[in-house]
Amino acid sequence: MNFASYSKSIALVCILFATAQFCAAQHYVILQNGDSITGVRLAYDAPIAQNAYFTLDQARWKANEIAKFSNNNGTFANLSHIHGSDTERYALRIRVGRAANAYEEIPFGVYCDDTLKVYPGMKKVNKLLASGRQLDYYNIGDGPVYAANYKNMMRDFSSNSESVYYIEHHRKLKRMQVALLTAGIGIMSYEFIRQDNFEFTPIFALGTVISLAPLLAQSPKKEDVWIAFDEFNKPKVVTE
Repeated sequence: MNFASYSKSIALVCILFATAQFCAAQHYVILQNGDSITGVRLAYDAPIAQNAYFTLDQARWKANEIAKFSNNNGTFANLSHIHGSDTERYALRIRVGRAANAYEEIPFGVYCDDTLKVYPGMKKVNKLLASGRQLDYYNIGDGPVYAANYKNMMRDFSSNSESVYYIEHHRKLKRMQVALLTAGIGIMSYEFIRQDNFEFTPIFALGTVISLAPLLAQSPKKEDVWIAFDEFNKPKVVTE
């Protein structure tokens, strides 16, 4: 083997080693104070009657000390800053956008190991896994995660008029659902109280129909949130 071939072999080995190291160090945690730490393996444990904790290689933190983290199964956000440090709730990042990222709340016990905890005998589509269709939370860039509600999205997406339109429409549908449900329950309650011996009357049937009507708006309401999210992520058009 001449010197040139020997040098190429050494260079190839170095590249392969560097690539292996890069791929191995794919797990990370971002602490609540903003510090970011990478490592080879992130592990999670929730002992009985003790605080849950994460371990990244040799380092260890209580669960509520971590804001975001990543393992073999995806990137996750700790929702303790939203729901309180005494609760353990997590969301999986299901979409990465140009400006905003989408998260869906999941039971982290399914995702906490190196491989998904999908057990034999479960249905082909495990109901505990993220659907990828539920926009529960979002964040802007690398910022904190917020609930995908009217107040937060109007604050963060207000620079996009299309997003604002669909966020407003989402709120209108939500208010309509509340109004119909209240009216339907009111009609059924009135008819129930009015009768000495209850019978299923046309008026009671009307109240039932009105109470169930809000279900028809559930799907469009979810679509509005996604459309607002997608509009916000569209590339900005530069006009001269």
